[in-house]
Amino acid sequence: MFLNLVLGIVDRLRAPITAFGIDFDRFRELLRVKLLLEFRTSVLGQGGMGDVAFVLTLVGFWLMGILTGVAALVLGPSVWMGATTGLLMGMLFLLLIVHYGNILVDTTDIEQVAPHPVADRTLFASRLAHMMVYVGALAVVFMSGNLMLAVFRGPALAVLALGPLCAFLAVVLTVGVVAGAFAFLLRVLGPARFQRATLWMQVVVMAAMMGGGQLVRFFSRDAGPVLDENLHWLKWVFPPLHFVGLYDFVLGERTVENGAALGLALGLPLVAVIGTLKLASRFFVAGLDGSIHLGGTPRGGWRPTLFARLGVPLCRSHAQRAGFGLALALSRRDPFYLRAALPSLIAFPVMAIGMGLNLPDPPGLAPALALLVVGLPTVLQSALFCTDGEASWLLEASPVGERDAVLQGAVKGLIVGTIAPALLGAGLFLVLLRGSGEILPVILALELVAIAMLVSLLRWHHGMPFSRSPKQQAVDWSNMGHIFMLLLAGLFVAGVHVALAWNPWVLWISVVLSPVPMYALFRRVDRIRLHAGRRR
Repeated sequence: MFLNLVLGIVDRLRAPITAFGIDFDRFRELLRVKLLLEFRTSVLGQGGMGDVAFVLTLVGFWLMGILTGVAALVLGPSVWMGATTGLLMGMLFLLLIVHYGNILVDTTDIEQVAPHPVADRTLFASRLAHMMVYVGALAVVFMSGNLMLAVFRGPALAVLALGPLCAFLAVVLTVGVVAGAFAFLLRVLGPARFQRATLWMQVVVMAAMMGGGQLVRFFSRDAGPVLDENLHWLKWVFPPLHFVGLYDFVLGERTVENGAALGLALGLPLVAVIGTLKLASRFFVAGLDGSIHLGGTPRGGWRPTLFARLGVPLCRSHAQRAGFGLALALSRRDPFYLRAALPSLIAFPVMAIGMGLNLPDPPGLAPALALLVVGLPTVLQSALFCTDGEASWLLEASPVGERDAVLQGAVKGLIVGTIAPALLGAGLFLVLLRGSGEILPVILALELVAIAMLVSLLRWHHGMPFSRSPKQQAVDWSNMGHIFMLLLAGLFVAGVHVALAWNPWVLWISVVLSPVPMYALFRRVDRIRLHAGRRR
């Protein structure tokens, strides 16, 4: 039913779609097949529109819509319009960069599409429409909660007419900007570097959104008053203020500024979509074939990296070393894993660094610890999936009798090669920015975070890393309870850090003794087993 609704809307938009230079029949068929495959998997409970993750996201958007509806009741219609479009655009922008933007660079169907006469612009437009299905559903749910309250404060007809209109324009503008950034990188850097460039764009944008504000606040404390006095230009570049001007203009405030805001609110989404399709009219199919693995091509023979060499002393058997090397190698080159894990690996430490710089002592680093405890262990969840998960039959057919040992080595490889560098990098930056006098508190913070993460990982229901295809199931929910418990664990560890760092002697003793439980917990990784019923 939902698929028919989407295709019915697409059919009604045939004329404008064709006007953009898109082959409508191929565009419609590409979108239909992609959605049909996803809806079929959702019926089986394995992802797609029926995925529990998407349902929870819908609930979250509905609740945030109610929150902005309260702004209408308390602060008035104009503030309501700015808060509604601003929050909606911000939430969608983050989701598009981190998650739904991957639809644009998905390579699972490119082998079937590439041999056929499908124009680059048509394929890109079908991916854009595919992304709009999810984003549009989120926006509809968001506005349903929003209008439910806002209609009681402003003029009812104006709220019911202009609210959905501005939300639609905000969605189109947000999708156009994100997709335009992908298309711009394709045009500027070419197809060979497209995949890697878009990956790093996602990483940088997510880090900036989660932690950039904290770092800017730290480095611009003295410039704050000057900036506050010169923000009048913001109304020309900040789209939510354009929608406020549109709302005020329609309701009778016919000033020049509101007229200009009306023009920007109506024109920018159209310009964003047209510009994006123009940029993506060449090399899109070729760009999807590009590689995004990290690191250069080995020269002069195979030379193991520093992390690979650590597998020899840390692993107790050949099977463990095999798992260690497999996980370490795939964590550097698998496209699905890199796009799922790398943004979090950088964004959470960046946000922790920003909070650690701005919060006063003695709590100082404590709230930052909670972020690291929650964010970094989820890497193991992302590592369950890989682009070529169907090839896991090779592991099933290999003469490796100790599959639990392979799992143990793989977990060690992810801890040493992925989680530990992110943790140490955050600590190093905190020392450099806070000063050498903070070395001991930072070391203690890292040790406590490591202990908390090891305790949680030992209790997880483990599956074999890199053994599942994201086409079958992109989310594993068996460990969601443990991940939620990490929230409490982060707060507990933060409190312990405050207590231990208060006294210099206690701080010294804690720093010296903390490696003992760390070592004991790391050795217990040798006892983890594949969870019953999850031999993959």
